[in-house]
Amino acid sequence: MECTMKKPAGVLMFLLVILKVLGTAEADCSCTAWFISVCNCRYQGLTSVPQDLPTTITELDLGGNQITTLSQSDFSRYRSLETLWLGFNNISTINSQAFYHLSNFTTLSLSGNRLTILRPDMFVGLGNLEELYLRGNDISDIQAGTFNSTPQLRSLHLYNNKLTHLRSDMFTGLGNLTTLYLSNNKLTHLRSDMFTGLGNLEDLDLDDSKISDIQAGTFNSTPQLRTLHLRFNKLTTLRSDMLSGLGNLETLELHFNEISDIQAGTFNSTPQLRRLELYNNKLTSLRADMFTGLGNLETLDLDDNDITDIQAGTFDHTPQLKNLALHYNKLTTLRSDILKQQKLTLDAGI
Repeated sequence: MECTMKKPAGVLMFLLVILKVLGTAEADCSCTAWFISVCNCRYQGLTSVPQDLPTTITELDLGGNQITTLSQSDFSRYRSLETLWLGFNNISTINSQAFYHLSNFTTLSLSGNRLTILRPDMFVGLGNLEELYLRGNDISDIQAGTFNSTPQLRSLHLYNNKLTHLRSDMFTGLGNLTTLYLSNNKLTHLRSDMFTGLGNLEDLDLDDSKISDIQAGTFNSTPQLRTLHLRFNKLTTLRSDMLSGLGNLETLELHFNEISDIQAGTFNSTPQLRRLELYNNKLTSLRADMFTGLGNLETLDLDDNDITDIQAGTFDHTPQLKNLALHYNKLTTLRSDILKQQKLTLDAGI
């Protein structure tokens, strides 16, 4: 049977219903709905998930409450949920299969909680999950198989946690992941097996992770990487084997490290690189062999180093260079051959 409703001629009618739902004695949730779809229960002092919201909701915001534990029964009646915000509670425990009935889920936020370990039974049932936010927890370990239940995950946010190392089995099951945020952890060293299984990764953020060394072959498992963030680390030398496997890389951010040397051939593995940011490091001289392999480079930022000399031929290997920044160095003059590229815009502050 098909139901129809007469509308005034020339008028497009939208249904907007504002409901106040008493979820528990504590809850005062506002549900804004087109067919009852979204409930906002933020900052209500809730200690558990309210159980008498409309069962048809597709988005639920429980951020900023005082929930400490999630159990399977908490969401079993809300099987239409697609988006769930649980950020900034006090969640330290997620019981086995807590999200088992949420097969329509695409977005889950657990940021700003007190999780310490991710287990394989935590995300069972989330076969269609695409975005997972876990920033600002106390996560120090990810057990093998944790993400086997989330094969469609595209974006994983793990920054501002307490990870000190990454095992080769931590990211199994994430073959479709395109974005991984790991900044502000304490990884110190990147090993060659860390990113095994992440063959479709395009954007990797490793900012502010105390990284002082990158082993040869670290990025061999991420051939599709387009953007690599390594800002605010402790790298001192770029070796010729550090960037192997990054044939599709387009943007490399290395500012605010302690880089004083770039070995010859370092960028031979990154022929598609278009933007290279090296400002605020400790380079003193630019050699003619430093930037070989960068035939597609368009922007090179070398501001705020200690550069006193640029050797002849330094930029002969960067014919597409359009923007060169050399502010706040110790240069007193510039060689005339630096300016021979007609399309180059030079910002040297001399």
